[in-house]
Amino acid sequence: FVVGYTFLSQEWVDEAQRTVEENPEIESRIRDITERVRFVATDCPGQKDVLIDMDIRRGKVYSITREEKPAPSVFRRLPFDKRRYFAAVTTSYRNAHRTIAGETISDSVLSSVPGILKTLMSRDYHIDGSKIAIARLIVRKRDAVRLIRRTWNAIPTEV
Repeated sequence: FVVGYTFLSQEWVDEAQRTVEENPEIESRIRDITERVRFVATDCPGQKDVLIDMDIRRGKVYSITREEKPAPSVFRRLPFDKRRYFAAVTTSYRNAHRTIAGETISDSVLSSVPGILKTLMSRDYHIDGSKIAIARLIVRKRDAVRLIRRTWNAIPTEV
């Protein structure tokens, strides 16, 4: 019997980071990426908003920090600093899980800049940063995105 981690809990984030760090194939596929991304999931279990700040340097996860505040929180209105972040994404907890599961951005959509842009411009996401640059990066690194998604989906998870 395997007990799952609550999606986006500190334990889940720690496990997600560990699985990426322990997979040399992921590192080799993203070694040319040095970006920082802020991700906010709203209305998480326990009536909280969760902020995850991920810093990737030359393909290695330099840091992932997680904070939570009672919802609705200031996380929903944080200013975007383009000197500090490549992108900032805000979406609901439910939509965040559906995205990782591949329900909102399917593997076939990962191959198309227009397909990614259509998803990024939907009302389900609030995106700060260049949507074109984000879409191009996702399409260019689609095999790494698929591999990370498969790795994270293998984590026993409760929603």
